[in-house]
Amino acid sequence: MPHTILRKTYPPPVLVFFFAFIMIASLLTYQIFISPFITAPWPKWVMIPSFCASASFAWLSWLVNPGHLASPAQRVRNRAPANNTTFMHLLEQVDAADLCPECRVIKIPRSRHCNVCGVCIERFDHHCPWINTCVGRRNHFYFFFFISATWLFLLSCLCEIAVFYSEIVDG
Repeated sequence: MPHTILRKTYPPPVLVFFFAFIMIASLLTYQIFISPFITAPWPKWVMIPSFCASASFAWLSWLVNPGHLASPAQRVRNRAPANNTTFMHLLEQVDAADLCPECRVIKIPRSRHCNVCGVCIERFDHHCPWINTCVGRRNHFYFFFFISATWLFLLSCLCEIAVFYSEIVDG
Protein backbone atom coordinates (compact mmCIF):
# COMPACT_ATOMS: atom_id res chain seq x y z
CA MET A 1 0.00 0.00 0.00
CA PRO A 2 2.03 3.00 -1.15
CA HIS A 3 -0.72 5.49 -0.19
CA THR A 4 -0.22 4.83 3.55
CA ILE A 5 2.95 6.92 3.48
CA LEU A 6 0.88 10.03 2.80
CA ARG A 7 -1.69 9.31 5.53
CA LYS A 8 -1.99 12.09 8.07
CA THR A 9 -0.86 11.34 11.57
CA TYR A 10 -2.89 12.05 14.68
CA PRO A 11 -2.33 15.75 15.44
CA PRO A 12 -0.84 16.92 18.71
CA PRO A 13 -3.41 18.43 21.08
CA VAL A 14 -2.12 22.02 20.78
CA LEU A 15 -5.60 23.55 20.51
CA VAL A 16 -6.82 21.49 23.45
CA PHE A 17 -4.13 23.02 25.65
CA PHE A 18 -4.77 26.48 24.17
CA PHE A 19 -8.50 26.19 24.93
CA ALA A 20 -7.80 24.99 28.48
CA PHE A 21 -5.36 27.86 28.99
CA ILE A 22 -7.90 30.44 27.82
CA MET A 23 -10.64 29.02 30.05
CA ILE A 24 -8.43 28.81 33.14
CA ALA A 25 -6.89 32.24 32.51
CA SER A 26 -10.29 33.87 32.18
CA LEU A 27 -11.53 32.21 35.37
CA LEU A 28 -8.41 33.23 37.31
CA THR A 29 -8.58 36.77 35.95
CA TYR A 30 -12.16 36.97 37.12
CA GLN A 31 -11.37 35.57 40.57
CA ILE A 32 -8.35 37.83 41.15
CA PHE A 33 -9.25 41.14 39.53
CA ILE A 34 -13.04 41.36 39.16
CA SER A 35 -14.72 39.18 41.78
CA PRO A 36 -13.53 41.11 44.86
CA PHE A 37 -15.14 44.31 43.56
CA ILE A 38 -18.56 42.93 42.58
CA THR A 39 -21.26 43.18 45.22
CA ALA A 40 -23.92 41.14 43.38
CA PRO A 41 -23.75 37.46 44.40
CA TRP A 42 -25.35 35.96 41.27
CA PRO A 43 -22.38 36.10 38.88
CA LYS A 44 -20.33 33.61 40.89
CA TRP A 45 -23.22 31.13 40.83
CA VAL A 46 -23.25 31.18 37.04
CA MET A 47 -19.61 31.49 36.05
CA ILE A 48 -17.95 28.83 38.18
CA PRO A 49 -20.52 26.05 37.52
CA SER A 50 -20.49 26.82 33.79
CA PHE A 51 -16.69 26.60 33.82
CA CYS A 52 -16.82 23.24 35.63
CA ALA A 53 -19.51 21.95 33.26
CA SER A 54 -17.56 23.09 30.21
CA ALA A 55 -14.36 21.44 31.44
CA SER A 56 -16.20 18.23 32.38
CA PHE A 57 -18.04 17.90 29.08
CA ALA A 58 -14.87 18.73 27.12
CA TRP A 59 -13.09 15.95 29.00
CA LEU A 60 -15.97 13.51 28.43
CA SER A 61 -16.31 14.29 24.74
CA TRP A 62 -12.56 13.75 24.37
CA LEU A 63 -12.50 10.47 26.31
CA VAL A 64 -15.60 8.78 24.89
CA ASN A 65 -15.11 6.75 21.74
CA PRO A 66 -16.90 8.66 18.94
CA GLY A 67 -18.05 5.42 17.33
CA HIS A 68 -15.17 3.81 15.45
CA LEU A 69 -16.35 1.19 12.99
CA ALA A 70 -14.71 -2.14 13.73
CA SER A 71 -12.78 -3.93 11.04
CA PRO A 72 -13.30 -7.68 10.60
CA ALA A 73 -10.02 -8.37 12.45
CA GLN A 74 -11.18 -6.24 15.39
CA ARG A 75 -14.54 -8.01 15.44
CA VAL A 76 -12.74 -11.36 15.71
CA ARG A 77 -10.69 -10.02 18.64
CA ASN A 78 -13.89 -8.78 20.28
CA ARG A 79 -15.45 -12.23 19.73
CA ALA A 80 -18.18 -10.87 17.47
CA PRO A 81 -19.14 -13.14 14.58
CA ALA A 82 -17.17 -12.35 11.44
CA ASN A 83 -16.40 -14.39 8.38
CA ASN A 84 -12.85 -14.59 7.08
CA THR A 85 -13.21 -12.82 3.77
CA THR A 86 -10.63 -10.76 1.97
CA PHE A 87 -11.16 -7.18 0.93
CA MET A 88 -11.30 -8.17 -2.74
CA HIS A 89 -14.00 -10.74 -1.94
CA LEU A 90 -15.96 -8.02 -0.10
CA LEU A 91 -15.71 -5.80 -3.20
CA GLU A 92 -17.46 -8.53 -5.19
CA GLN A 93 -20.26 -8.89 -2.64
CA VAL A 94 -20.85 -5.28 -1.52
CA ASP A 95 -21.16 -2.03 -3.45
CA ALA A 96 -17.79 -0.29 -3.62
CA ALA A 97 -19.30 2.94 -2.23
CA ASP A 98 -20.13 1.08 0.99
CA LEU A 99 -16.52 0.03 1.63
CA CYS A 100 -13.71 2.09 3.09
CA PRO A 101 -10.42 1.18 1.40
CA GLU A 102 -8.38 2.77 4.19
CA CYS A 103 -10.00 0.96 7.15
CA ARG A 104 -11.20 -2.07 5.18
CA VAL A 105 -14.65 -1.97 6.79
CA ILE A 106 -18.19 -1.95 5.47
CA LYS A 107 -19.51 1.52 6.10
CA ILE A 108 -22.99 2.04 7.48
CA PRO A 109 -25.24 5.01 6.52
CA ARG A 110 -23.87 8.40 7.67
CA SER A 111 -20.47 6.94 8.54
CA ARG A 112 -17.39 8.52 7.07
CA HIS A 113 -13.63 8.11 7.13
CA CYS A 114 -11.84 10.83 9.09
CA ASN A 115 -8.62 11.79 7.35
CA VAL A 116 -7.17 13.31 10.51
CA CYS A 117 -7.73 10.32 12.82
CA GLY A 118 -7.44 7.70 10.09
CA VAL A 119 -10.54 5.70 11.14
CA CYS A 120 -14.16 5.39 10.04
CA ILE A 121 -16.63 7.01 12.43
CA GLU A 122 -20.25 5.98 12.88
CA ARG A 123 -22.59 8.97 12.24
CA PHE A 124 -19.62 11.25 11.60
CA ASP A 125 -20.21 14.94 12.34
CA HIS A 126 -16.75 16.54 12.14
CA HIS A 127 -13.24 16.36 13.52
CA CYS A 128 -13.01 18.96 16.26
CA PRO A 129 -9.58 20.45 16.95
CA TRP A 130 -10.72 21.78 20.34
CA ILE A 131 -11.16 18.27 21.73
CA ASN A 132 -8.67 16.71 19.28
CA THR A 133 -10.99 13.91 18.23
CA CYS A 134 -13.96 13.24 15.99
CA VAL A 135 -17.51 13.99 16.97
CA GLY A 136 -19.65 10.97 16.20
CA ARG A 137 -22.60 8.96 17.44
CA ARG A 138 -21.26 8.13 20.88
CA ASN A 139 -19.82 11.48 21.96
CA HIS A 140 -22.19 13.89 20.19
CA PHE A 141 -24.28 14.32 23.37
CA TYR A 142 -21.24 15.33 25.44
CA PHE A 143 -19.95 17.62 22.69
CA PHE A 144 -23.30 19.44 22.48
CA PHE A 145 -23.27 20.13 26.21
CA PHE A 146 -19.59 21.13 26.02
CA ILE A 147 -20.49 23.80 23.44
CA SER A 148 -23.54 24.89 25.46
CA ALA A 149 -21.60 25.17 28.71
CA THR A 150 -18.80 27.06 26.97
CA TRP A 151 -21.33 29.56 25.58
CA LEU A 152 -22.84 29.94 29.03
CA PHE A 153 -19.36 30.55 30.44
CA LEU A 154 -18.68 33.16 27.74
CA LEU A 155 -21.99 34.91 28.40
CA SER A 156 -21.33 34.91 32.15
CA CYS A 157 -17.89 36.46 31.50
CA LEU A 158 -19.51 39.21 29.42
CA CYS A 159 -22.16 39.80 32.11
CA GLU A 160 -19.41 39.99 34.73
CA ILE A 161 -17.60 42.65 32.74
CA ALA A 162 -20.84 44.60 32.28
CA VAL A 163 -21.65 44.41 36.01
CA PHE A 164 -18.07 45.36 36.89
CA TYR A 165 -18.07 48.44 34.67
CA SER A 166 -21.55 49.47 35.76
CA GLU A 167 -20.42 49.38 39.42
CA ILE A 168 -17.32 51.41 38.53
CA VAL A 169 -19.40 54.03 36.70
CA ASP A 170 -22.01 54.21 39.48
CA GLY A 171 -19.22 54.65 41.99
